[in-house]
Amino acid sequence: MDTLDEVVDKAIELHFQTYCLTEHMPRYKDEDLYFEEIERRFTYKCLVEQFDQFYKHAKVIKETRNIDPQCDTRFLIGFETEGGLGDYQLDQCLKLRLTYPVDLIVGSIHHLDSIPIDIDRANWLKAKDTTTSNGSIRDFYFLYFKTQQLMIQKLRPEVIGHFDLIRLYNEDGDQLFQWPEVVALIEENIDLINSYDGLIELNSAAIRKGWPSPYPKSDVINFIFSRGGKFCFSDDAHSVGQVGLNYMKMLEFVEQSTEIDKIWYYDLSNTDKLIQKSIPVSRLRDHVFWNSG
Repeated sequence: MDTLDEVVDKAIELHFQTYCLTEHMPRYKDEDLYFEEIERRFTYKCLVEQFDQFYKHAKVIKETRNIDPQCDTRFLIGFETEGGLGDYQLDQCLKLRLTYPVDLIVGSIHHLDSIPIDIDRANWLKAKDTTTSNGSIRDFYFLYFKTQQLMIQKLRPEVIGHFDLIRLYNEDGDQLFQWPEVVALIEENIDLINSYDGLIELNSAAIRKGWPSPYPKSDVINFIFSRGGKFCFSDDAHSVGQVGLNYMKMLEFVEQSTEIDKIWYYDLSNTDKLIQKSIPVSRLRDHVFWNSG
């Protein structure tokens, strides 16, 4: 397993302007552990300790690298939520943020009715069949975006993660914009995010998982853009090899298949306060990052 220091070194090597170090927040019930965690004889307390170690290490990295004149990458600290595990998990997220004063959180849904939806198709199908009365894709999508809405309302995440992750294992395609009640929910979610000036990530992990585009797909991207939504880039890296992976493909997709005219990102002020900045898409290729791979 790659270390956090190795990830940091790779981000610096690639000349990222800013890079947010994130860890998944703990899942606080043993029944929510993943198979590989159970095999390693983990309990939820192991995840709590793992997160504590991450935060302390990331804090040292931020404090040392951000004052290093030889380092042109600024590091932020965040964590990713575990939506879809009920109100208790959301309450724990609020408590976690009080205990660990991160710069931002990434609001993501990984479960529905506590069943993982992004591990494999078998679990995705199990979640669909368990949470709907007739296995309806439309009802499944509605539940996903309703769960996302409850998360946004309660947590107000600075970044919304993989906005349409629910589509990952749908091998039959979908008619998302032919379902008025689903579209209405998406619209409400976008407006909620805009109300507190949040960002929606363009997540390149979808490309390494077989999509021709990042999350979200172009139909959702253009709908978000039409309602004034703002986008940031994310690699969702879980290893050194995934740092900045497929960013060029993502940039080409943005240029050729969307109406996005600028990319937003978070930075830190001179007083270490979180601020937003943006760069026009037409100027992105001028950055040294694109010539450093």
